[in-house]
Amino acid sequence: SFKTETSFPNLQLTSLNVAASLQDMLQLIRHLPHLEALSIVVRTIEKSETLHSFVEVLASSCPNLNKLEVDGVPQSWSYNLAIYDQRQACVLQKRTLSFFSSFKCLKALRLTSPFPFRHSDEELSTLFSGLPHLKILHLFCGHVVLEDDASYAYNVDIFPKLAKWCRLLTELGLFLDCREMELLPEKPEHTLNLSRLNLGVSLVGTSNIHFAHYLSYHCSPDCVFE
Repeated sequence: SFKTETSFPNLQLTSLNVAASLQDMLQLIRHLPHLEALSIVVRTIEKSETLHSFVEVLASSCPNLNKLEVDGVPQSWSYNLAIYDQRQACVLQKRTLSFFSSFKCLKALRLTSPFPFRHSDEELSTLFSGLPHLKILHLFCGHVVLEDDASYAYNVDIFPKLAKWCRLLTELGLFLDCREMELLPEKPEHTLNLSRLNLGVSLVGTSNIHFAHYLSYHCSPDCVFE
């Protein structure tokens, strides 16, 4: 475990990239009030309760944070629902989202969970209404997607909502399910102007012309797709 209060009493770290458990990080971040950028690769599968405690302490201890990355999928982990309960995975609970309003300087948020993220409009509004400077957002699942995961995916409705909540957003990564998009929606009132879009392992389909057309509403002409 970390003991910065005794080992490094005058530490004024502004950036940290580390492989550790969130529980260990709870001890460390309490003593890093100047931290501006934090990237964590977890060593073991973390539960939502641990993530909640981590975000709560981070919000109260590091008010100047402008970059947060948490890779919640250990390299040694394999996708096996038979031995791991998806409902206990490292996902953002509703009560956790409100703490993000403390990160007034946050410009980049990247979270990877073993399973897809899925939140209601109310929950997403709680998360993003307190992040006015957010430019980069990645909410990813880190596994080979199964058909059952479609119920956890966002659809194209998420784009105008993000445009309304995060007006400065230029880079986006999400897990989507757009296979049922049979008609082209009208151009929404609020649109993004993305310079980079990462769809990862999204369920899009190989010939979804309507989806491709809809993306043009939210992407700049030189947008990079990944």
